[in-house]
This record gives sequence, structure tokens and C-alpha cells, in this order.
Amino acid sequence: MTKKNVVMKYVRAGLFVCVIIGINALLKMAFVQVGLTRVIFHELEDSEAGYDCVIYGQSHTSYGVDPLNVGETSGMEVMNAGIGGARMMDIYYMMKDMYDNYTPDMVVLDMDYQYFLNVDMSDISISNTLVYYNYPDTFNKIAYSAATLPEKDYRAALFQWMNYRDGIYNMRDNIERKLTDEYKNCQPEAVNAIESCDTYKTRGFLYRDHSFVRDENARVSVIWDDELVDNQYSTGYFKKIVNLCKEKGSQLVIITSPINRETILLDETSMNNYQKAHDYIGKMAADEGLEYYDFNFVKPSVYVVDTSDYWDYDGHMYGDAAVRYSQFLGGFLKKAAGTNLPELSDYFYENVYEL
Repeated sequence: MTKKNVVMKYVRAGLFVCVIIGINALLKMAFVQVGLTRVIFHELEDSEAGYDCVIYGQSHTSYGVDPLNVGETSGMEVMNAGIGGARMMDIYYMMKDMYDNYTPDMVVLDMDYQYFLNVDMSDISISNTLVYYNYPDTFNKIAYSAATLPEKDYRAALFQWMNYRDGIYNMRDNIERKLTDEYKNCQPEAVNAIESCDTYKTRGFLYRDHSFVRDENARVSVIWDDELVDNQYSTGYFKKIVNLCKEKGSQLVIITSPINRETILLDETSMNNYQKAHDYIGKMAADEGLEYYDFNFVKPSVYVVDTSDYWDYDGHMYGDAAVRYSQFLGGFLKKAAGTNLPELSDYFYENVYEL
């Protein structure tokens, strides 16, 4: 084979790769809807805001924490960085990106017990890849990719659009939105992956109104099985989060936002399972020298949890309930940030059975 033929062989191979990359980019633009995660990352990186407090969590946090009301009663500038489906690994790398822009005085980790069960790192569904696909193109993304992709198949790295291929009728809308200034500037006006009953307020808070009616036939119980608990990735990255906050000098506060109590108190099995979940998270915190504030045990003398506050039995709050909870949470965090730390016995029952 002549030298010219060898060169042409590599040229053709390079052109083929470029064509595949181009087609993949076009399919991504056409199929992938515009979601809120990209907007949240943009607001989280806002170093000009210089948030005093950033709250991390999952969907309960997204719907349950209004950062403006937390800020009003705490005196801090607050950002809600909760994203549904986020695991401990995702939250750790989100924090890494945040610390490249500014250092908050306080980091709050809102722990949902369900995210410690059946952690499948090979999962490439939409909810479990939201953080990864929307993560900024920084040096941290290299380490994040190295930790994430070996556990998943090639589709997670190359073909995000495959999760959206059923939405062929949204193609025109997706393309038109991605050509707007709102999309380029990461504004919520460009988002189309949102329910009609939801309103994105600001700084990560998703407000759901009462036009969404809870399904009374969809009651669930608390599920907890020690054999299903992820003691590898979840606990490992929790420790990384603790060490990162210590290294950067941010106070780390561990909480669990209240869910629908009818779920916890459904029956004896559900109660026992929630107690096990509470003990598990509490031990994780205690092993790192941290207090755990579980607002599912909060006394009605300081905050009233009502089943009408939730649009499902899993524990997602309506917007008006989230505002009320956030005002309470802000006052609590104000005490936690000072020398007058909250007395657990003043706020919480000792265990689920006292409820």
C-alpha cells in the first residue's frame, strides 16, 4: 500500500467519525427536550450571587424548598440545587463545580432514604443521567466521566437522544427553542420539559399548584431492605462530600425534608422500615461527627405536617406548603448557623413510634 493510500485511509476514517458526530449532534438537538437542570446549573454557578447557603437534594428538595423564603427567615442568600434522580456521586461533582466559582458558608444536604436503595450505576434512564448530561464542560467533567461511564454502556456517553426518541412530534419545538437567546442564556423561558401545573420560580424551586390532584388510590408504604442498600457508592461519596466541605470551610448540615406522614404511619411495617432508614442515615452522619435533623420527626408544636401539603403519597409538596416549610426551615438553619444550635428534644420526637 502506497503512502498516499495510507493517508487516504485515515482521511476517510476521520470523515466517517465526523459524519457520525454531526448526525449525533443533530439528533440530540432535535430530540432532547430543554429541561430545568441546565438552568439550575447556570444559576448554581452564578459567582456574582455568591450564595451563602446551597441546599442539595433530589425531587423532594426541588418541590419542597423555596430558597427565597429560606433566605428571608435565615438572613442568607440561598440556592436550591435539588435535582430529581441525583445520587451522592452526582451531588459530589455538583459541589465540585460550585466550589470552582464560590464558597458558601453553609451547605445543606437533604437526604431522601429512597436514593440509597437499588442504586444501579449502569442505569441510563433520563432521571438518572440528568446531572451528567447537563454538567458544565469543565475539568471536573473529566473526573466525573471517568467515575460514571465505566459503569454504564456506550449509549450513556454518545447517544443522549435515544432516551427521547419517542418524542418525534416535539422535534420542531425543540429545535426552535434551542435557537433562541433564552436557550443560549440558560433562561427558564426556553424550557419545555415541564408540567403545566408546575411553575419554575427561581434558584431551583419548582412550584406545583393544586390543579394537580393527588391520586388517592396510589398510596405507598416505606420500603427498606438492608440487602438493597448501596453501601459502596452512596456511603463513599457521602464521605467525599463531608471531606470536601471541611476542606473548603463550609458548614455541612444534614436534614431530611418531611414527607407525607400517612406513608410513614401506614402500618407497623412501614413504621419499622422508616425507623431503619432514619437510623441508617443518622449513623452515616454520626460517623462523620455530624448531627442529623430528620423533619419527619418534627413536633407539631414547632411545625405542623399535614397530608394535604403533598401532591402524592411519596412526599412531594404543593407549592404553598413548600413556602410554609421553607420559612420554618430558614429559621431552623439560622439557629444551626450560629452558636445557639437547636436542641433536638425541642424540635423532634426521639423515634417514629412517638409520632
